[in-house]
Amino acid sequence: MAISLSDELRIVLTILAVYRLSRMATTEDGPFDVFLRAREGAAVRDNRIWQAVARLFNCPFCMGVWLAAAGSVAVLTPTPIGDAILIWLALAGAQSFLQSLDRN
Repeated sequence: MAISLSDELRIVLTILAVYRLSRMATTEDGPFDVFLRAREGAAVRDNRIWQAVARLFNCPFCMGVWLAAAGSVAVLTPTPIGDAILIWLALAGAQSFLQSLDRN
């Protein structure tokens, strides 16, 4: 069954997906420690570019800007596979956001 997404809904889904990905990349270890390794690997390099990457991986706001740029492609050039990935990440983003509200 194909789902047809409106442009407005696609934007909302992209916002949630970018939220989830930026939090995951900057504050979590990730599956198989991929984000932890990226943060640690970039931090030990003595190079201006790698130092910038290390700062990017430690700032959810900075990471969000770059992920939003990539996410705009999903908004402007929709495909069925892209929409499925967008829905998946948006659901994870909504869950992550709601979970963050429940901290006691």
